[in-house]
Amino acid sequence: MSLFSGAGGLDIGLEQAGWDVVTATDIAPDSMETLRLSQQAQIPIGKRRGTYLEHARLIARRSARACPRT
Repeated sequence: MSLFSGAGGLDIGLEQAGWDVVTATDIAPDSMETLRLSQQAQIPIGKRRGTYLEHARLIARRSARACPRT
């Protein structure tokens, strides 16, 4: 679980190291939009199979609901 995710830089490093981010959240709407767009872009995780935030549920603080996946 990633709290205070910001643009997701730490999450990228953790996923490259073999961890899976299952939930990501931030209070800033711009940060949540960046995370959502990064998830949609399907950025490869380097040596691992899969893409950045592939299995993560993005949760916006204000609504306490998951951001829709597209």
